[in-house]
Amino acid sequence: MQLDRIAIALRPRNAWQATDLGFALARRWWLSLWLAWCVPAAIVYVPLAVLLPIDYLWVPVIVVWWLKPVWDSVPIYLASRRLFGEAVSLSQAWRQSPRLLGGAMLPWLLWRRFSPTRSADLPVTLLERLGGAERAKRLRQLHPGMGRIASWHTVACVHFESVLVFGVLGLIGLMLPDEVDFNATGFVIEPDLLQTHAYNAVVFVAMSVVAPAYTMGGFMLYVCRRVELEGWDIEIRFRALAERAAPTVAGTLSGLLMATAVTIAVALGLAPQPVAAQTLPELEHPTRQDSSRASAQARINAVLADEEFMRKVERTTFKERVPSEEAKDEDKAAPEWLVRFFKWLASLGGERSSSSDDEGLAVADLVRAGLWVIAALVLVYVAARLRLFQALRGMLPARDGGTARDPETLFGLAVRPDSLPEDIATTALTLWRDGQSRGALALLYRATLMELMRTHQVPFASHHTEGECARLVDRVVPERAEFFTELTRAWQRLAYAHTAPDAARFEKLCRQWKDAFERAA
Repeated sequence: MQLDRIAIALRPRNAWQATDLGFALARRWWLSLWLAWCVPAAIVYVPLAVLLPIDYLWVPVIVVWWLKPVWDSVPIYLASRRLFGEAVSLSQAWRQSPRLLGGAMLPWLLWRRFSPTRSADLPVTLLERLGGAERAKRLRQLHPGMGRIASWHTVACVHFESVLVFGVLGLIGLMLPDEVDFNATGFVIEPDLLQTHAYNAVVFVAMSVVAPAYTMGGFMLYVCRRVELEGWDIEIRFRALAERAAPTVAGTLSGLLMATAVTIAVALGLAPQPVAAQTLPELEHPTRQDSSRASAQARINAVLADEEFMRKVERTTFKERVPSEEAKDEDKAAPEWLVRFFKWLASLGGERSSSSDDEGLAVADLVRAGLWVIAALVLVYVAARLRLFQALRGMLPARDGGTARDPETLFGLAVRPDSLPEDIATTALTLWRDGQSRGALALLYRATLMELMRTHQVPFASHHTEGECARLVDRVVPERAEFFTELTRAWQRLAYAHTAPDAARFEKLCRQWKDAFERAA
């Protein structure tokens, strides 16, 4: 395996990126991968389809479907060689196909046949030649990073095949003339000979078309998982660094050898020079020193009297302060402002006895004050839930007779009053007659939205869709609901289906707009 010749960029990829890379390889090598899968499968399918009677024509498709692991092994073998720069022809791959699965063919056609991770597990058998306990151990290493995505990959490819089959059957029905009685269910329920062969051929072609994407997606899941576990990308980088550093290392070694030779030559040419030894001052023998206690103390005092030892340094540190008993009692007492607040709340419920003034806030007063606080909080919560604050805000003066929360755009359409002309209906008819059907209907629709917000205070929001706006108008302004619903449907058909209403219907909408808004104004 020559990593430096690999055809993909080696870097860590997650499982989804690996599957997408497999689809890219399938597109790049699609013809050869399709032939690698289709030709061996057709060699089995065609004789069975020709020789079997009509009652057993379901057998060829079932046999080809059951032998998918055998057919899938050929594209994987071909891609594994081409991925590392080895030129392998289709004929060489076909000759290798009987030996690819080897003794593992029976397990792959029995209990492994329905494995949802088959596309990613098959390369372990084909390329690493592992079986038994070694294969199980290897799969336990590979599956944590790819098993779930490999299962979803299988589910997606099964749906791709189904879509192709039913899509082709539907296309046949669309292409046939009306005089031909075509029933798609006839391909499955009581088909004749021609319908059976046609249905089987469509299923076979669908399986062969999806096979390159299925095999390459699983194969790249396997490859990218090995890149992550074995560090192929790191190995490639180290090899590149080593190749770039080789000339530099050679030059450095030659320079070191040259410098060493010059140093040795200079050292041999220099004669040793005599060096005069310095005479050290004679030290007094310890036994001759005065060891009396008084002389030692005198020397200590002389040292301490030096200026270096006369400096003063001030340091400020934190020291734990132990509070007194009175301070502790003061800390435990409630703040004066809180006591006054509860006394005021308690006074709202009735007169207190004079003894309560002398003894402080009584327990009954505290309970009563707490109930008042709870009641106030409940009222605030209910008011917020009923959106009373928003109702009060909506009573404030707003621009152009609307509300302060009117949006300036709805689903991409500007609904500001300054973005609209004075005579809406006449301008819309002029645009329509000039061939600008989309602009004319958009103008009528925008003007309707603006008038509903300004005149009828319909609370449109910027996140509303056309359908939500229609339901809101039906609830707030029922007398305008029929016209607005018809206008909304006309706009949706033009905006999304590119189907404009006829001239008579558009002129009717313009007249209805005049009746609804110009006369009301």
